Amino acid sequence: MGGACKCKQLALYLGWLVAFLLAYVSQADEPTLVFNLGTVLQMDSSLAVGEQAARCVGTEMMARGHRLTVDRLNEGNRHGQGGHVTRLYIQSAQGKQHRILFNYTRYQAPCDEGEHNAHVEQAITEGAHFLLGNTHFAFSEAAIANKAQRLVYHCCSDTDELFDLDYKYVYGMTGSVQKDTRQALTSMALEGSISKLFVYYTEDFRYATVACMAAIEHATTFLSQLNADFKLVSVLKYSFQNVSSVANFYDSVLAEEVVRSGADAVVGCDSKDAGIQTAKAFGRRALYLKSTFITWAPLYPDFVEAVGPYAEHTLTATHWHPSARGLADPFFGTPMEYAAVYQKAHGSPPDVLNALASVTVLSLAWA
Repeated sequence: MGGACKCKQLALYLGWLVAFLLAYVSQADEPTLVFNLGTVLQMDSSLAVGEQAARCVGTEMMARGHRLTVDRLNEGNRHGQGGHVTRLYIQSAQGKQHRILFNYTRYQAPCDEGEHNAHVEQAITEGAHFLLGNTHFAFSEAAIANKAQRLVYHCCSDTDELFDLDYKYVYGMTGSVQKDTRQALTSMALEGSISKLFVYYTEDFRYATVACMAAIEHATTFLSQLNADFKLVSVLKYSFQNVSSVANFYDSVLAEEVVRSGADAVVGCDSKDAGIQTAKAFGRRALYLKSTFITWAPLYPDFVEAVGPYAEHTLTATHWHPSARGLADPFFGTPMEYAAVYQKAHGSPPDVLNALASVTVLSLAWA
């Protein structure tokens, strides 16, 4: 977990804030303790178009995940269905219990750093006790929050370098995104018959860039020593502008480069939709690769439906999945139970961003 080495600092900060608020609500003789959560997550995908939609992918999923936990906490019973504890309390030094509630405010803005930062400052000015981070603008957002001594908590990956800065008020939930591609790559190198690797990634959002740059580093250092025949033969990096300016980009550029390089394995880092388009392009070119690793897209049921038999031998990595076993918490239950709650609320199954955003809010309540 990012920021894990600062758990003592986090506990001290939360303890101070709770003590302050408890003193206030005790004077007001109120039974609840309300924390203001603020987050700046870009406009709905239906409103964002072109490059903005490509750059700020996933923000709507984060917002839905946040809201699911907030609503369940604020509306829940002490013991919900299946014995889940959905109403949380904190006890004051005087022994009085106060129910924890969250007041959640989402600030929407175009996918622009200047406007994003202005809304972060607005959230702080308007009294947010905590900020729920946006990884697309993590560095500038963190600098603002840290200067204001306001805790910002990130749900999702791709902020490894941010935690290296060791800001006092910046924390995160997930493990290092740099490790997401390593297991698949190591398996490719050890397989024996795979020798030529092609890597492609978008530069539009940090997760894709960081994940595939880590893959390149792993392939050209550790794996080249592990298997001298395992070579990185080509790297393709691109942006939304490249994709939109070339007809049939995934066929005429990406798949064509795989053919030209002679690669027998591919690692690709991009969004869900791009992953589906890439798999389809490989299928149209009859590229029966020995192994393919694609971020995001293979996690979704419609990936297999969209690409059919070309989904075979495709790998991915995730920090959460509804079919994961051996995991459960008293608030949502198992991953399958969380998925059912989300499905009921939104009419569609959750993805990893929904789940990570939900557990970020929940862990904040538990803290």
